[in-house]
Amino acid sequence: MADPHGATLLSWEFPEYEQHERGRGWYVVAALAAAALLIYAFATKNFLFAVIVVMLTAVLYLRHTQAPQRLSFEIREKGILLADRFTPYDRLLHFWIVTEDGSPQTLYIHARGVRPPFGVPLVEHEPAAVREAFRDRLTESDEEHEEPTHDVIGRALKL
Repeated sequence: MADPHGATLLSWEFPEYEQHERGRGWYVVAALAAAALLIYAFATKNFLFAVIVVMLTAVLYLRHTQAPQRLSFEIREKGILLADRFTPYDRLLHFWIVTEDGSPQTLYIHARGVRPPFGVPLVEHEPAAVREAFRDRLTESDEEHEEPTHDVIGRALKL
């Protein structure tokens, strides 16, 4: 029986998120920042903010103690498949690839109704192979796109 999403043109796996090496200093600064934010929240009687700070701290702790899941990404004839979620090409606007020094090669895809664009690390494929797989299916952005600011900040802060 034929696959309703078409044949797989290119596929790879990548970690759900990048695990950063953090020294003792990072944890001291993070704990001080969390404590300062909690003091501010209680001083201003903004208890919802205090709950958000505690939840964010818990999420960062869990991300540190658990290994990231491996996600699969497939470029198919009729769309893309990220993990088990299929998105047809008519729901995608365009793509671009960031290959700058200092940042990992990443494929960014801008989908309709999804902000910001999502990134997929190019683990084992060259940008030319990805461009060939998308040829006549999805346009590469003509604009000079850089890595989204949220990715740059997240890597700089080791989040």
